[in-house]
Amino acid sequence: IRQEPVALGPLIHELVNEQQPTLDNRQHHLSLDIQPDLPLIVGDEDRLIQVLTNLLGNAIKYTPDGGQLQIKAAADDDQIHLQVVDDGIGIEEKHLSKIFGRFYEVSDVTKHRTGKSEFLAGGTGLGLSIVAGIVEAHGGKIWVESQYGAGSTFHVIFPVAEAQPDPLVLKSNRPLDDIVYRVTEFAADPAVEKAKITPTNGGPLKILVIDDELDVLEVTKHMLNGIYEVIEAQTSAVGLKAALTIKPDLILLDAWMPGISGFNICRTLKGNEFAKNIPVIMFTAAAQKVDEAEAQAVGADGFITKPFQKGDLIRLIEGFKS
Repeated sequence: IRQEPVALGPLIHELVNEQQPTLDNRQHHLSLDIQPDLPLIVGDEDRLIQVLTNLLGNAIKYTPDGGQLQIKAAADDDQIHLQVVDDGIGIEEKHLSKIFGRFYEVSDVTKHRTGKSEFLAGGTGLGLSIVAGIVEAHGGKIWVESQYGAGSTFHVIFPVAEAQPDPLVLKSNRPLDDIVYRVTEFAADPAVEKAKITPTNGGPLKILVIDDELDVLEVTKHMLNGIYEVIEAQTSAVGLKAALTIKPDLILLDAWMPGISGFNICRTLKGNEFAKNIPVIMFTAAAQKVDEAEAQAVGADGFITKPFQKGDLIRLIEGFKS
């Protein structure tokens, strides 16, 4: 990871501004308690934004409509203590010690229906294993306190930078909505030569994957890397921007995301002259017929439920080759 001075306060405020439409749509109330003179930390700004995006995204997703959320950040001696608090569905005690394990599934958490959303706690996990890895790579630690049915508090500790430059001269390298997606370069794999992809540009098929869960992005990338060129977007806003500017050959799109839903993204793309012919495959962890019907209604070209197998996904993608 990169080692550079980072001010967490501005990153939190930027992220909240980005997520405000989702908060409003879900009728959530988010309060901030951020120490104004928060000291700097040393680390990779891109990765830290992934941590913040994931924790706030999970709080939004797993809190029924009209919830109370809070982000706190304060300095304590030589460390910064960050807390993301919600009054959502909570996590059973038996899962607390395992929730940060890679691909750990909270399989017996029941589906919750709210006035404006449906979601399923489970599937391929909450992205917390990757979050924990990023935090630990920054010399920090992460843990959760939760009461099942009453909410959760995720705690993150970061060590502060030994030298504190003037924060007024610190600027983000680039806007928040430009830094979440990244391109995985194509590398030929002899084991998958049978795919014989023939996109219009003559190179590997360029696939944009849009999902707010880090684990899903990582798993999908590993499934497709070496066969296709994979572009990842962790927020709906970034994904929509990437779809309209990069013009991928095919889009894999999560149905349920904070911000603009996958259904609305698909509807927007199919109504856009530039992007309307890009095949869109939608997926969701909630394997319900209503999701597939709605995907078809907004113009999706394919549908698959999570967790999916590599072979099934590739066969579905191959059906759209030129």
